[in-house]
Amino acid sequence: GRTSAHDWTTDNFCQADLRRLRARDGGMSARTPKPTRGGGSAGLTLPPYHDFEKSPNGYAARDRGRSSSHRSNTWNETPGPLLDEHDKPRLLPSPLKELTMAVPVLEKPIEAFVFFDLPQIRDNMRSGLTVGFVNLPLSISLGVASAATPSMGVITAVCGGFFGSMFGGSDFNIQGPTGSLSPILAFYAVSFGKGVLPWMAIGAGLMTILAYFMQIDSLARYMSSATMEGFNLGVSFTIAANQIPYGFGLMALGLHKHRHLYNNIGEFWRHLPDAEPFQTTLTLTGFVALVLLNRWRPKVPWFIALACVGILFGYVVEHNPDLLNNVVMSQDRPDLIADGAFPVQLLGDRFPLITEGIKPPRLNDALEAGPFALLNGSAAVMLLVVFEALLSGSLAEKRTGHAFDGHAEVLGVGVANVFCGLAGGFPCTAALARTNLNVLKGATSRTAGVINAATVFVIVKFLQNVYRYLPMPIVASMMLHITAGMPDWHLLWWWWAEGRTPDLSTAMFVAITCIVVDPGMGLLIGASIDMYRRTYADVDSLRAPDPYHSVPSTPQASRVHHI
Repeated sequence: GRTSAHDWTTDNFCQADLRRLRARDGGMSARTPKPTRGGGSAGLTLPPYHDFEKSPNGYAARDRGRSSSHRSNTWNETPGPLLDEHDKPRLLPSPLKELTMAVPVLEKPIEAFVFFDLPQIRDNMRSGLTVGFVNLPLSISLGVASAATPSMGVITAVCGGFFGSMFGGSDFNIQGPTGSLSPILAFYAVSFGKGVLPWMAIGAGLMTILAYFMQIDSLARYMSSATMEGFNLGVSFTIAANQIPYGFGLMALGLHKHRHLYNNIGEFWRHLPDAEPFQTTLTLTGFVALVLLNRWRPKVPWFIALACVGILFGYVVEHNPDLLNNVVMSQDRPDLIADGAFPVQLLGDRFPLITEGIKPPRLNDALEAGPFALLNGSAAVMLLVVFEALLSGSLAEKRTGHAFDGHAEVLGVGVANVFCGLAGGFPCTAALARTNLNVLKGATSRTAGVINAATVFVIVKFLQNVYRYLPMPIVASMMLHITAGMPDWHLLWWWWAEGRTPDLSTAMFVAITCIVVDPGMGLLIGASIDMYRRTYADVDSLRAPDPYHSVPSTPQASRVHHI
Protein backbone atom coordinates (compact mmCIF):
# COMPACT_ATOMS: atom_id res chain seq x y z
CA GLY A 1 0.00 0.00 0.00
CA ARG A 2 0.93 3.67 -0.09
CA THR A 3 3.41 4.67 2.59
CA SER A 4 2.65 7.64 4.78
CA ALA A 5 4.84 10.71 4.58
CA HIS A 6 6.03 10.34 8.16
CA ASP A 7 7.23 6.77 7.63
CA TRP A 8 8.94 7.63 4.37
CA THR A 9 10.55 10.80 5.72
CA THR A 10 11.83 9.19 8.91
CA ASP A 11 13.39 6.21 7.12
CA ASN A 12 15.22 8.34 4.58
CA PHE A 13 16.13 11.44 6.53
CA CYS A 14 16.72 9.99 9.99
CA GLN A 15 20.44 9.64 9.38
CA ALA A 16 21.21 13.35 8.97
CA ASP A 17 18.94 14.32 11.87
CA LEU A 18 20.44 11.66 14.13
CA ARG A 19 23.94 12.88 13.32
CA ARG A 20 23.01 16.42 14.25
CA LEU A 21 21.35 15.32 17.48
CA ARG A 22 24.38 13.30 18.47
CA ALA A 23 26.57 16.23 17.50
CA ARG A 24 24.72 18.28 20.06
CA ASP A 25 24.39 15.65 22.77
CA GLY A 26 27.64 13.76 22.26
CA GLY A 27 29.79 16.26 20.40
CA MET A 28 30.02 14.30 17.16
CA SER A 29 30.46 15.97 13.80
CA ALA A 30 27.20 17.12 12.28
CA ARG A 31 28.31 16.97 8.68
CA THR A 32 26.27 14.66 6.48
CA PRO A 33 28.29 11.66 5.17
CA LYS A 34 28.55 10.95 1.48
CA PRO A 35 26.17 8.22 0.27
CA THR A 36 27.33 5.06 -1.41
CA ARG A 37 25.87 3.47 -4.52
CA GLY A 38 24.57 0.59 -2.48
CA GLY A 39 22.40 2.84 -0.34
CA GLY A 40 22.89 4.45 3.01
CA SER A 41 26.13 6.10 4.04
CA ALA A 42 29.63 4.75 3.95
CA GLY A 43 30.60 3.23 7.28
CA LEU A 44 27.36 4.38 8.89
CA THR A 45 25.10 2.08 10.87
CA LEU A 46 22.11 3.14 12.89
CA PRO A 47 20.36 1.80 15.96
CA PRO A 48 16.70 0.73 15.86
CA TYR A 49 13.87 3.24 15.94
CA HIS A 50 13.50 3.20 19.70
CA ASP A 51 16.95 4.77 20.17
CA PHE A 52 16.05 7.62 17.84
CA GLU A 53 12.75 8.07 19.64
CA LYS A 54 14.60 8.96 22.83
CA SER A 55 16.39 11.87 21.16
CA PRO A 56 15.22 15.30 22.38
CA ASN A 57 14.24 16.73 19.01
CA GLY A 58 13.53 13.58 17.04
CA TYR A 59 10.35 12.75 15.22
CA ALA A 60 9.39 10.38 18.06
CA ALA A 61 9.52 7.69 15.43
CA ARG A 62 8.64 4.12 16.20
CA ASP A 63 8.95 0.82 14.43
CA ARG A 64 5.79 0.40 12.38
CA GLY A 65 6.48 -3.15 11.35
CA ARG A 66 7.66 -2.36 7.84
CA SER A 67 9.68 -4.91 5.99
CA SER A 68 13.46 -4.61 5.97
CA SER A 69 13.44 -4.06 2.20
CA HIS A 70 12.07 -0.55 2.77
CA ARG A 71 14.82 0.39 5.19
CA SER A 72 18.47 1.23 5.01
CA ASN A 73 20.72 -1.75 4.49
CA THR A 74 22.15 -1.28 7.99
CA TRP A 75 19.02 -0.21 9.84
CA ASN A 76 18.43 -3.08 12.23
CA GLU A 77 21.93 -4.48 12.34
CA THR A 78 24.16 -4.20 15.35
CA PRO A 79 25.07 -0.55 15.87
CA GLY A 80 28.54 0.26 14.66
CA PRO A 81 30.57 3.46 14.40
CA LEU A 82 28.47 6.49 13.56
CA LEU A 83 31.16 8.22 11.49
CA ASP A 84 33.12 7.04 8.52
CA GLU A 85 36.86 7.26 8.16
CA HIS A 86 36.68 10.75 6.69
CA ASP A 87 34.84 12.17 9.73
CA LYS A 88 36.53 12.74 13.05
CA PRO A 89 34.72 12.70 16.41
CA ARG A 90 34.41 16.23 17.70
CA LEU A 91 33.72 16.77 21.37
CA LEU A 92 33.01 20.01 23.12
CA PRO A 93 35.54 20.78 25.85
CA SER A 94 34.21 19.87 29.27
CA PRO A 95 33.84 23.47 30.52
CA LEU A 96 31.86 24.44 27.42
CA LYS A 97 29.67 21.35 27.63
CA GLU A 98 28.88 22.10 31.25
CA LEU A 99 28.15 25.70 30.29
CA THR A 100 25.67 24.65 27.58
CA MET A 101 23.93 22.33 30.04
CA ALA A 102 23.65 25.12 32.60
CA VAL A 103 22.69 27.82 30.09
CA PRO A 104 20.84 26.23 27.13
CA VAL A 105 20.55 29.64 25.43
CA LEU A 106 24.29 29.51 24.61
CA GLU A 107 24.15 26.03 23.11
CA LYS A 108 23.71 27.00 19.43
CA PRO A 109 26.30 29.80 19.22
CA ILE A 110 28.93 27.79 21.11
CA GLU A 111 28.49 24.82 18.78
CA ALA A 112 28.58 27.14 15.78
CA PHE A 113 31.90 28.63 16.90
CA VAL A 114 33.52 25.35 17.95
CA PHE A 115 32.50 23.38 14.86
CA PHE A 116 33.17 26.24 12.41
CA ASP A 117 35.88 24.79 10.17
CA LEU A 118 37.11 24.76 6.59
CA PRO A 119 34.94 21.80 5.43
CA GLN A 120 31.80 23.63 6.56
CA ILE A 121 32.93 26.82 4.87
CA ARG A 122 33.67 24.89 1.67
CA ASP A 123 30.29 23.12 1.68
CA ASN A 124 28.34 26.33 2.28
CA MET A 125 30.39 28.87 0.34
CA ARG A 126 28.34 28.60 -2.86
CA SER A 127 24.97 28.99 -1.15
CA GLY A 128 26.17 31.76 1.18
CA LEU A 129 27.71 33.84 -1.62
CA THR A 130 24.66 33.37 -3.86
CA VAL A 131 22.22 34.45 -1.15
CA GLY A 132 24.45 37.41 -0.26
CA PHE A 133 24.55 38.66 -3.86
CA VAL A 134 20.75 38.52 -4.05
CA ASN A 135 20.21 39.74 -0.49
CA LEU A 136 21.87 43.15 -0.93
CA PRO A 137 19.53 44.69 -3.57
CA LEU A 138 16.51 43.20 -1.80
CA SER A 139 17.54 44.64 1.55
CA ILE A 140 18.11 48.06 0.03
CA SER A 141 14.74 48.07 -1.74
CA LEU A 142 12.90 46.77 1.35
CA GLY A 143 14.55 49.47 3.43
CA VAL A 144 13.07 52.07 1.10
CA ALA A 145 9.69 50.26 1.03
CA SER A 146 9.59 50.35 4.84
CA ALA A 147 9.95 54.17 4.77
CA ALA A 148 13.45 53.79 6.21
CA THR A 149 16.83 54.23 4.47
CA PRO A 150 18.93 51.84 2.34
CA SER A 151 21.59 51.77 5.06
CA MET A 152 19.02 50.60 7.63
CA GLY A 153 18.06 47.76 5.28
CA VAL A 154 21.69 46.70 4.93
CA ILE A 155 22.24 46.84 8.72
CA THR A 156 19.18 44.64 9.20
CA ALA A 157 20.43 42.14 6.61
CA VAL A 158 23.90 41.89 8.20
CA CYS A 159 22.88 41.78 11.87
CA GLY A 160 19.78 39.67 11.29
CA GLY A 161 21.60 37.21 9.06
CA PHE A 162 24.52 36.76 11.46
CA PHE A 163 22.78 36.60 14.84
CA GLY A 164 19.77 34.71 13.45
CA SER A 165 22.08 32.02 12.10
CA MET A 166 24.18 31.83 15.26
CA PHE A 167 21.31 31.56 17.75
CA GLY A 168 18.51 30.08 15.60
CA GLY A 169 17.38 26.49 15.42
CA SER A 170 17.24 26.15 11.63
CA ASP A 171 20.24 25.39 9.44
CA PHE A 172 18.66 27.16 6.46
CA ASN A 173 16.64 30.19 7.58
CA ILE A 174 17.97 33.53 6.33
CA GLN A 175 16.96 36.40 8.61
CA GLY A 176 16.62 39.88 7.17
CA PRO A 177 14.14 42.49 5.92
CA THR A 178 10.94 41.02 4.50
CA GLY A 179 8.01 42.32 2.49
CA SER A 180 5.48 41.06 5.04
CA LEU A 181 6.81 43.50 7.66
CA SER A 182 7.09 46.48 5.28
CA PRO A 183 3.45 47.72 5.54
CA ILE A 184 3.51 47.81 9.35
CA LEU A 185 6.95 49.42 9.49
CA ALA A 186 6.05 51.99 6.84
CA PHE A 187 2.90 52.97 8.78
CA TYR A 188 4.82 53.62 12.01
CA ALA A 189 7.73 55.29 10.19
CA VAL A 190 5.38 57.73 8.44
CA SER A 191 3.41 58.37 11.64
CA PHE A 192 6.27 58.78 14.13
CA GLY A 193 9.42 59.04 12.03
CA LYS A 194 11.92 56.41 10.91
CA GLY A 195 13.77 56.74 14.22
CA VAL A 196 11.04 54.67 15.89
CA LEU A 197 11.87 51.55 13.84
CA PRO A 198 14.99 50.55 15.84
CA TRP A 199 12.98 50.78 19.06
CA MET A 200 10.30 48.59 17.52
CA ALA A 201 12.97 46.04 16.65
CA ILE A 202 14.26 46.05 20.24
CA GLY A 203 10.75 45.79 21.66
CA ALA A 204 9.75 42.98 19.27
CA GLY A 205 13.00 41.16 20.05
CA LEU A 206 12.47 41.33 23.81
CA MET A 207 8.87 40.14 23.41
CA THR A 208 10.07 37.29 21.21
CA ILE A 209 12.64 36.25 23.82
CA LEU A 210 9.84 36.29 26.41
CA ALA A 211 7.77 34.13 24.04
CA TYR A 212 10.74 31.76 23.86
CA PHE A 213 10.55 31.12 27.60
CA MET A 214 6.77 30.71 27.28
CA GLN A 215 7.36 28.08 24.55
CA ILE A 216 5.18 29.83 21.99
CA ASP A 217 6.75 27.66 19.29
CA SER A 218 4.25 24.96 20.26
CA LEU A 219 1.68 26.94 18.24
CA ALA A 220 3.49 25.88 15.08
CA ARG A 221 1.97 22.42 15.51
CA TYR A 222 -1.41 23.87 14.54
CA MET A 223 -0.23 25.19 11.17
CA SER A 224 -1.07 22.71 8.44
CA SER A 225 0.64 22.21 5.10
CA ALA A 226 -2.25 24.07 3.46
CA THR A 227 -1.57 27.25 5.44
CA MET A 228 2.18 27.04 4.87
CA GLU A 229 1.85 26.46 1.13
CA GLY A 230 -0.83 29.16 0.79
CA PHE A 231 1.36 31.69 2.55
CA ASN A 232 4.34 30.61 0.45
CA LEU A 233 2.31 31.00 -2.76
CA GLY A 234 0.99 34.43 -1.78
CA VAL A 235 4.42 35.76 -0.79
CA SER A 236 6.04 34.42 -3.98
CA PHE A 237 3.37 36.09 -6.13
CA THR A 238 3.79 39.37 -4.23
CA ILE A 239 7.57 39.37 -4.71
CA ALA A 240 7.27 38.50 -8.40
CA ALA A 241 4.66 41.21 -9.03
CA ASN A 242 6.85 43.86 -7.42
CA GLN A 243 9.62 43.05 -9.92
CA ILE A 244 7.46 44.04 -12.93
CA PRO A 245 8.38 47.75 -12.99
CA TYR A 246 12.09 46.98 -12.67
CA GLY A 247 12.11 44.17 -15.21
CA PHE A 248 9.98 45.88 -17.86
CA GLY A 249 11.45 49.37 -17.64
CA LEU A 250 8.35 51.04 -16.17
CA MET A 251 10.10 52.99 -13.42
CA ALA A 252 10.91 55.81 -15.86
CA LEU A 253 7.16 56.47 -16.23
CA GLY A 254 6.78 57.70 -12.66
CA LEU A 255 4.30 55.06 -11.47
CA HIS A 256 2.12 55.92 -8.50
CA LYS A 257 2.81 53.67 -5.50
CA HIS A 258 -0.35 52.26 -3.89
CA ARG A 259 -0.74 50.64 -0.49
CA HIS A 260 -2.34 47.43 -1.74
CA LEU A 261 -0.73 45.09 -4.22
CA TYR A 262 -3.81 44.71 -6.44
CA ASN A 263 -3.85 48.47 -7.02
CA ASN A 264 -0.18 48.36 -7.98
CA ILE A 265 -0.84 45.48 -10.36
CA GLY A 266 -3.57 47.54 -12.01
CA GLU A 267 -1.13 50.42 -12.34
CA PHE A 268 1.42 48.10 -13.95
CA TRP A 269 -1.19 46.69 -16.34
CA ARG A 270 -2.26 50.14 -17.55
CA HIS A 271 1.34 51.06 -18.38
CA LEU A 272 2.36 47.66 -19.75
CA PRO A 273 2.05 48.83 -23.42
CA ASP A 274 4.73 51.41 -22.60
CA ALA A 275 7.19 48.77 -21.42
CA GLU A 276 10.73 49.21 -22.74
CA PRO A 277 11.44 46.32 -25.18
CA PHE A 278 15.17 46.02 -24.51
CA GLN A 279 14.88 45.85 -20.71
CA THR A 280 11.97 43.42 -21.02
CA THR A 281 14.07 41.20 -23.29
CA LEU A 282 17.01 41.43 -20.87
CA THR A 283 14.81 40.34 -17.95
CA LEU A 284 13.22 37.40 -19.78
CA THR A 285 16.59 36.31 -21.19
CA GLY A 286 18.14 36.28 -17.73
CA PHE A 287 15.21 34.32 -16.32
CA VAL A 288 15.27 31.67 -19.06
CA ALA A 289 19.06 31.42 -18.82
CA LEU A 290 18.89 30.77 -15.06
CA VAL A 291 16.22 28.11 -15.51
CA LEU A 292 18.15 26.23 -18.22
CA LEU A 293 21.60 26.60 -16.68
CA ASN A 294 20.46 25.47 -13.23
CA ARG A 295 18.88 22.40 -14.79
CA TRP A 296 22.03 21.68 -16.78
CA ARG A 297 24.62 22.22 -14.03
CA PRO A 298 22.85 22.82 -10.71
CA LYS A 299 26.09 22.92 -8.71
CA VAL A 300 27.47 25.91 -10.62
CA PRO A 301 26.72 29.29 -8.94
CA TRP A 302 24.89 30.74 -11.93
CA PHE A 303 23.41 33.59 -9.90
CA ILE A 304 26.88 34.91 -9.14
CA ALA A 305 27.96 34.39 -12.75
CA LEU A 306 24.92 36.28 -14.05
CA ALA A 307 25.52 39.10 -11.57
CA CYS A 308 29.16 39.43 -12.70
CA VAL A 309 28.12 39.47 -16.37
CA GLY A 310 25.47 42.07 -15.59
CA ILE A 311 27.97 44.27 -13.73
CA LEU A 312 30.39 44.09 -16.65
CA PHE A 313 27.56 44.89 -19.07
CA GLY A 314 26.43 47.86 -16.99
CA TYR A 315 29.95 49.24 -16.70
CA VAL A 316 30.66 49.00 -20.42
CA VAL A 317 27.37 50.47 -21.58
CA GLU A 318 27.23 53.29 -19.03
CA HIS A 319 30.58 54.56 -20.25
CA ASN A 320 29.50 54.04 -23.88
CA PRO A 321 25.76 54.88 -23.95
CA ASP A 322 25.70 55.17 -27.73
CA LEU A 323 26.08 51.40 -28.02
CA LEU A 324 22.41 50.87 -27.12
CA ASN A 325 20.80 54.10 -28.27
CA ASN A 326 19.60 52.59 -31.56
CA VAL A 327 18.23 49.54 -29.75
CA VAL A 328 16.63 51.07 -26.70
CA MET A 329 15.49 54.50 -27.79
CA SER A 330 12.74 53.57 -30.21
CA GLN A 331 11.61 56.16 -32.71
CA ASP A 332 7.99 56.14 -31.56
CA ARG A 333 8.69 56.69 -27.82
CA PRO A 334 11.82 58.85 -27.51
CA ASP A 335 10.27 60.62 -24.52
CA LEU A 336 10.73 57.62 -22.25
CA ILE A 337 14.44 58.27 -21.78
CA ALA A 338 15.95 61.68 -21.18
CA ASP A 339 18.54 63.00 -23.58
CA GLY A 340 21.95 61.60 -22.73
CA ALA A 341 20.66 59.30 -19.96
CA PHE A 342 21.73 55.72 -19.61
CA PRO A 343 19.21 53.47 -21.42
CA VAL A 344 19.10 50.72 -18.75
CA GLN A 345 18.49 51.48 -15.09
CA LEU A 346 21.29 50.35 -12.78
CA LEU A 347 21.22 49.60 -9.08
CA GLY A 348 23.23 52.76 -8.41
CA ASP A 349 20.71 54.83 -10.38
CA ARG A 350 17.79 53.53 -8.36
CA PHE A 351 19.47 53.67 -4.91
CA PRO A 352 22.30 56.01 -3.91
CA LEU A 353 25.61 54.84 -2.49
CA ILE A 354 25.46 53.83 1.17
CA THR A 355 27.66 56.13 3.22
CA GLU A 356 25.96 55.91 6.63
CA GLY A 357 27.24 53.56 9.29
CA ILE A 358 25.81 52.13 12.48
CA LYS A 359 23.61 54.63 14.31
CA PRO A 360 22.32 53.56 17.75
CA PRO A 361 18.70 54.50 18.43
CA ARG A 362 17.98 57.82 20.09
CA LEU A 363 15.88 58.02 23.21
CA ASN A 364 14.03 61.09 21.93
CA ASP A 365 12.53 59.05 19.07
CA ALA A 366 11.01 56.59 21.54
CA LEU A 367 9.67 59.37 23.76
CA GLU A 368 8.05 61.14 20.80
CA ALA A 369 6.26 57.96 19.73
CA GLY A 370 5.03 57.14 23.23
CA PRO A 371 4.95 53.82 25.10
CA PHE A 372 1.50 52.79 23.84
CA ALA A 373 2.46 53.10 20.16
CA LEU A 374 5.74 51.26 20.74
CA LEU A 375 4.08 48.40 22.62
CA ASN A 376 1.31 48.09 20.06
CA GLY A 377 3.67 48.09 17.09
CA SER A 378 6.20 45.78 18.75
CA ALA A 379 3.48 43.24 19.62
CA ALA A 380 2.16 43.18 16.04
CA VAL A 381 5.69 42.79 14.68
CA MET A 382 6.47 40.05 17.21
CA LEU A 383 3.55 37.90 16.06
CA LEU A 384 4.57 38.14 12.42
CA VAL A 385 8.24 37.59 13.22
CA VAL A 386 7.63 34.41 15.21
CA PHE A 387 5.06 32.86 12.87
CA GLU A 388 7.02 33.58 9.70
CA ALA A 389 10.27 32.26 11.20
CA LEU A 390 8.58 29.02 12.28
CA LEU A 391 6.81 28.68 8.94
CA SER A 392 10.02 29.24 6.97
CA GLY A 393 11.84 26.67 9.08
CA SER A 394 9.01 24.16 8.59
CA LEU A 395 9.10 24.62 4.82
CA ALA A 396 12.88 24.19 4.77
CA GLU A 397 12.51 21.05 6.89
CA LYS A 398 9.99 19.63 4.43
CA ARG A 399 12.18 20.35 1.42
CA THR A 400 15.43 19.04 2.91
CA GLY A 401 14.41 16.54 5.56
CA HIS A 402 16.60 18.28 8.16
CA ALA A 403 14.54 18.75 11.31
CA PHE A 404 14.81 22.20 12.87
CA ASP A 405 14.46 23.22 16.50
CA GLY A 406 11.50 25.59 16.56
CA HIS A 407 12.13 26.51 20.19
CA ALA A 408 15.66 27.70 19.44
CA GLU A 409 14.49 29.45 16.27
CA VAL A 410 12.22 31.69 18.34
CA LEU A 411 15.21 32.64 20.49
CA GLY A 412 17.36 33.25 17.42
CA VAL A 413 14.92 35.64 15.74
CA GLY A 414 14.45 37.48 19.05
CA VAL A 415 18.18 37.98 19.57
CA ALA A 416 18.57 39.04 15.93
CA ASN A 417 15.90 41.74 16.31
CA VAL A 418 17.49 43.10 19.48
CA PHE A 419 20.87 43.49 17.79
CA CYS A 420 19.26 44.96 14.66
CA GLY A 421 17.64 47.63 16.80
CA LEU A 422 20.80 48.39 18.76
CA ALA A 423 22.71 48.83 15.48
CA GLY A 424 20.10 51.18 14.04
CA GLY A 425 18.18 48.75 11.82
CA PHE A 426 14.55 47.71 11.81
CA PRO A 427 12.73 44.41 12.62
CA CYS A 428 13.68 41.30 10.71
CA THR A 429 12.44 37.75 10.33
CA ALA A 430 13.07 34.70 8.15
CA ALA A 431 12.82 35.57 4.45
CA LEU A 432 11.07 32.83 2.49
CA ALA A 433 12.63 33.64 -0.89
CA ARG A 434 16.19 33.83 0.41
CA THR A 435 15.72 30.73 2.55
CA ASN A 436 14.44 28.84 -0.48
CA LEU A 437 17.45 30.00 -2.51
CA ASN A 438 19.73 28.91 0.33
CA VAL A 439 18.19 25.43 0.22
CA LEU A 440 18.35 25.12 -3.56
CA LYS A 441 22.02 26.10 -3.63
CA GLY A 442 23.05 23.27 -1.32
CA ALA A 443 23.42 24.77 2.16
CA THR A 444 24.26 22.18 4.80
CA SER A 445 24.49 24.20 8.01
CA ARG A 446 24.03 27.62 9.56
CA THR A 447 27.45 28.55 8.17
CA ALA A 448 25.69 29.57 4.94
CA GLY A 449 23.75 32.24 6.83
CA VAL A 450 26.96 33.61 8.35
CA ILE A 451 28.63 33.71 4.92
CA ASN A 452 25.57 35.51 3.55
CA ALA A 453 25.87 38.23 6.20
CA ALA A 454 29.62 38.53 5.60
CA THR A 455 29.05 38.81 1.82
CA VAL A 456 26.60 41.70 2.23
CA PHE A 457 29.00 43.49 4.58
CA VAL A 458 32.02 43.06 2.29
CA ILE A 459 30.14 44.26 -0.80
CA VAL A 460 28.83 47.37 0.94
CA LYS A 461 32.14 48.15 2.62
CA PHE A 462 34.59 47.48 -0.21
CA LEU A 463 32.81 46.68 -3.51
CA GLN A 464 29.93 49.13 -3.54
CA ASN A 465 31.34 51.14 -6.44
CA VAL A 466 31.46 47.95 -8.52
CA TYR A 467 28.14 46.47 -7.43
CA ARG A 468 26.29 49.66 -8.36
CA TYR A 469 26.63 48.74 -12.07
CA LEU A 470 24.29 45.75 -11.67
CA PRO A 471 21.29 46.34 -13.99
CA MET A 472 17.88 46.24 -12.35
CA PRO A 473 16.49 43.89 -15.07
CA ILE A 474 19.13 41.32 -14.01
CA VAL A 475 18.00 41.65 -10.39
CA ALA A 476 14.39 41.18 -11.54
CA SER A 477 15.29 38.03 -13.50
CA MET A 478 16.98 36.56 -10.40
CA MET A 479 13.96 37.27 -8.23
CA LEU A 480 11.55 35.81 -10.80
CA HIS A 481 13.58 32.60 -10.88
CA ILE A 482 13.62 32.39 -7.06
CA THR A 483 9.89 33.02 -6.67
CA ALA A 484 9.02 30.48 -9.38
CA GLY A 485 10.63 27.76 -7.25
CA MET A 486 9.14 28.79 -3.91
CA PRO A 487 5.66 27.12 -4.08
CA ASP A 488 5.41 23.34 -3.96
CA TRP A 489 3.62 22.97 -7.30
CA HIS A 490 3.64 19.17 -7.05
CA LEU A 491 1.79 19.25 -3.74
CA LEU A 492 -0.78 21.75 -5.02
CA TRP A 493 -1.38 19.64 -8.11
CA TRP A 494 -1.69 16.49 -5.98
CA TRP A 495 -4.35 18.15 -3.82
CA TRP A 496 -6.27 19.01 -7.00
CA ALA A 497 -5.91 15.55 -8.54
CA GLU A 498 -6.86 13.70 -5.35
CA GLY A 499 -9.83 15.91 -4.56
CA ARG A 500 -8.37 17.35 -1.36
CA THR A 501 -10.77 20.30 -1.49
CA PRO A 502 -10.33 21.52 2.16
CA ASP A 503 -6.54 21.68 1.84
CA LEU A 504 -6.56 23.28 -1.61
CA SER A 505 -9.27 25.81 -0.73
CA THR A 506 -7.47 26.77 2.50
CA ALA A 507 -4.21 27.28 0.61
CA MET A 508 -5.89 29.39 -2.07
CA PHE A 509 -7.78 31.49 0.50
CA VAL A 510 -4.59 32.18 2.46
CA ALA A 511 -2.72 33.06 -0.76
CA ILE A 512 -5.47 35.45 -1.94
CA THR A 513 -5.58 37.10 1.50
CA CYS A 514 -1.82 37.62 1.38
CA ILE A 515 -2.10 39.23 -2.05
CA VAL A 516 -5.22 41.35 -1.54
CA VAL A 517 -4.92 42.35 2.13
CA ASP A 518 -1.54 41.65 3.73
CA PRO A 519 0.80 38.64 4.15
CA GLY A 520 0.63 38.89 7.93
CA MET A 521 -3.16 38.86 7.89
CA GLY A 522 -3.13 35.86 5.55
CA LEU A 523 -0.86 33.95 7.92
CA LEU A 524 -3.00 34.71 10.98
CA ILE A 525 -6.22 33.77 9.14
CA GLY A 526 -4.66 30.51 7.97
CA ALA A 527 -3.60 29.63 11.51
CA SER A 528 -7.14 30.40 12.73
CA ILE A 529 -8.63 28.13 10.06
CA ASP A 530 -6.30 25.33 11.11
CA MET A 531 -7.30 25.68 14.76
CA TYR A 532 -10.98 25.66 13.78
CA ARG A 533 -10.56 22.55 11.65
CA ARG A 534 -8.71 20.77 14.43
CA THR A 535 -11.42 21.68 16.91
CA TYR A 536 -14.59 20.92 14.92
CA ALA A 537 -13.50 18.66 12.08
CA ASP A 538 -12.29 15.06 12.10
CA VAL A 539 -9.27 15.39 14.38
CA ASP A 540 -7.82 12.01 13.45
CA SER A 541 -7.85 12.78 9.73
CA LEU A 542 -6.26 16.19 10.28
CA ARG A 543 -3.44 14.82 12.38
CA ALA A 544 -2.70 12.02 9.95
CA PRO A 545 0.20 12.86 7.64
CA ASP A 546 -0.39 13.27 3.95
CA PRO A 547 0.28 10.12 1.90
CA TYR A 548 2.17 12.42 -0.47
CA HIS A 549 5.45 14.02 0.53
CA SER A 550 7.14 16.41 -1.88
CA VAL A 551 10.91 16.40 -1.89
CA PRO A 552 12.30 18.52 -4.72
CA SER A 553 15.66 17.76 -6.25
CA THR A 554 17.58 19.82 -3.72
CA PRO A 555 21.26 19.10 -3.07
CA GLN A 556 20.42 18.02 0.48
CA ALA A 557 17.85 15.50 -0.74
CA SER A 558 20.21 14.13 -3.38
CA ARG A 559 22.54 12.93 -0.64
CA VAL A 560 19.90 10.58 0.75
CA HIS A 561 19.21 7.10 -0.59
CA HIS A 562 16.08 6.44 -2.71
CA ILE A 563 15.60 10.14 -3.69
